[in-house]
Amino acid sequence: MAKRDANKALKLMEELRETRKQIQKSSVSTIDISTRGFKEGKSKPPKTSDFYIAYKNRIDNLTEDNIDELTTRDLVYHFRDKAHEAGSRYVISNFKRDMGVMKKVRERYSIREVLLMIEFMFESEQDYIDKIHAQPTILVSNWTNTILPDAELWIEGKYIPRSKKKHSKREWSGEKSTEDRATIGEDWGI
Repeated sequence: MAKRDANKALKLMEELRETRKQIQKSSVSTIDISTRGFKEGKSKPPKTSDFYIAYKNRIDNLTEDNIDELTTRDLVYHFRDKAHEAGSRYVISNFKRDMGVMKKVRERYSIREVLLMIEFMFESEQDYIDKIHAQPTILVSNWTNTILPDAELWIEGKYIPRSKKKHSKREWSGEKSTEDRATIGEDWGI
């Protein structure tokens, strides 16, 4: 019943347009509706900022003499680049926050130590920090008490990931003595 009413309404609209000499034309007649609004790829490459270009130049020409010239912005870019190399899709969503984090990190550590911690987090076999979801805030958390010593061991080639360490029993490690065994319900003579 509803279909018949809808068809009657459409016929009535057509007759009304014909009497007024109006034409109904779709605005998307040449576009396939199933793909409308979707692009197969980016139409233009993402814009690269001047700050990032300057950072890339500094990193590409990094030496012992100019390593201290890296800025907090450069450290944020370096963190993002290392995260991308490790397979993370880390996006700098709040640049000011991340730069503030790096400023706090710089108050505690030298640039060399910060770079070492970033390299260690993403390039070593460490398994206690999730590389996919890591953010710069990890460098101002209590994890730095673990990251920096482990990174220094990693540089020396002495680092062993936690999953590969063999833990000894924490309680008794000697032989079991059969002399001093107590049994349940035994009279101790007290």
